Amino acid sequence: MSIFKAFREYKTETDEKSIQKERTQGIVSDKNNNSAEIKMIPVVPDSVPPKISFAVQFASGTKKSPVDMSKGNYKDIKGIRTEELEGGMLKYTMGESPTYEEAMKAQEAMKDKGFRSTFIVAYKNGARISVNEAKTLLKIIR
Repeated sequence: MSIFKAFREYKTETDEKSIQKERTQGIVSDKNNNSAEIKMIPVVPDSVPPKISFAVQFASGTKKSPVDMSKGNYKDIKGIRTEELEGGMLKYTMGESPTYEEAMKAQEAMKDKGFRSTFIVAYKNGARISVNEAKTLLKIIR
């Protein structure tokens, strides 16, 4: 009987460890087989939420005649990003805000520096999307 008890304790302990691994590492015991053999199942996150960000666009140009960012009011702007679109269009933005409200504050600061024709643009994982789409995605994510 003592061999049976020892085996049962070992089996119970092994099963508990398998269950714990199943919870923490994505390892599942083979339920159809009573052996200690386990199968590896890759852990896939439910879904990684997209990174939504906002920036302030303050200028545009073309590849043939880009805006010289070293002159005038442009030289005081930090974090300028140049985005090239199809057809050789260049879009100049600054800042990267996780919320629309923060982007609005940056936009006001740009207007205070004399940039009156600024507007807010949005990005999803680095690709430009509409501001409305970004706001909708943020509501879903939060």
